[in-house]
Amino acid sequence: MAKPKIEPGKLSDFRPQVEKEFHRARSKVLEEIALLLWKPNSRDTTKWFEAIEMPKHYALEMVADWMGAEMTYGGSWDMTDWLQKSIPRIRVHSLTAIYLREVLDGLGYADVIYKMEFAR
Repeated sequence: MAKPKIEPGKLSDFRPQVEKEFHRARSKVLEEIALLLWKPNSRDTTKWFEAIEMPKHYALEMVADWMGAEMTYGGSWDMTDWLQKSIPRIRVHSLTAIYLREVLDGLGYADVIYKMEFAR
């Protein structure tokens, strides 16, 4: 694809094209991230994908996101209700689940987290 010649004052003419290219590149990056986080599971036909272990710093960031979302949408730092309804729907690798339980236990959610299982 030939690069268009951009004249001063005419940059706004290229905005739709730039936005289109940006969204196309963004979609490709998100697709690549999804492929890195999930891998095909050919042994079990009931599960098309199998979760892979999440690095600990990303797991901690996820917990921080949960807390921030609870404060923003629920008006409180207490995630008890959200954890009770959401943990069964969250699918993570078994080692990541163990780590998340340890983190949430350290935050005072032991009574909630050990009664539930993450999605499989």
